Amino acid sequence: MFPPKWVFFFAWEASWGKALTLNQLKRRGWTLANRCFFCLTEEESTNHILIHCMKTRVL
Repeated sequence: MFPPKWVFFFAWEASWGKALTLNQLKRRGWTLANRCFFCLTEEESTNHILIHCMKTRVL
């Protein structure tokens, strides 16, 4: 059985650095407190969410 299509779409966006994380929205001019939604300790970025966040590693 194949994974859902959104998995491939998110992987494609993440590989190009286009996933909408808080640092991307901040770069586009939004005023936000930039903290990871899962661990609340570091800035949210694609790199942090997919590699460094301890909470998402468990998932």
